Amino acid sequence: DRQANPAMREQMLALAILGARNEPLEHVLSAVAKIDDSALADKILNWVYFERAQQAIKDNKLDEGRKLAAKVVELDQRAYLYSRIAEDSVKNTTNDQETRDLLEEVVTGAVKAPDTEVKARTLLGIAYLYTKLDPNRSIAILSDAAKCINHIESPDFSHDYVRRKIEGRSFGSYASFTTPGFNPENGFREIGNVDFDGSLYLASNLADKALRAMTTLALAEQCLKNSPRPPPAQKSLKPK
Repeated sequence: DRQANPAMREQMLALAILGARNEPLEHVLSAVAKIDDSALADKILNWVYFERAQQAIKDNKLDEGRKLAAKVVELDQRAYLYSRIAEDSVKNTTNDQETRDLLEEVVTGAVKAPDTEVKARTLLGIAYLYTKLDPNRSIAILSDAAKCINHIESPDFSHDYVRRKIEGRSFGSYASFTTPGFNPENGFREIGNVDFDGSLYLASNLADKALRAMTTLALAEQCLKNSPRPPPAQKSLKPK
């Protein structure tokens, strides 16, 4: 607060906020309010809410995680957080309608989000969760995931993280957040267990050639695993 240089003050505040993982949220928010650059403050605030929501979900505080996730501005990141909450909620409820309502809420949020790898992973995860409730709905959401993937320029699912960049007048902070979960290969393979033909059709329509080949091979591999093994060949006995 006593720093006279505005750029240095901004840098000190931003770095303190980004490193304050155990500080009470209200203290962190009051520090964000001291940053004069509103665009920078919004980026930092979004990152704070995302990290706090992830931690709450990890600690199984799903209601708190949901409230924090609702404050995340980036729609694909918010949908991803909701999908994590849905995944944990499905494990703890036997109410199919309640589960459907939650999954549809995630799908609605994801559809509005820009087409990114985060959105695609979210849709693949929801499609998998639907395999236990409604296989037809599962393949429909898998179709949405395929469309999303086709709209991404040079899709890359080899890493389960997204890079973060926050830059001010005199500093830059670069990090990443993990988005573990489904990628096209394991997503299509798992959903292929309930609708092989539908999954294969959607895989064959992926625009990226390498991704199309890897996804098709993943389906073929699962198909071979599920095929019955041929009986062992009997040795013929020749007379001496």
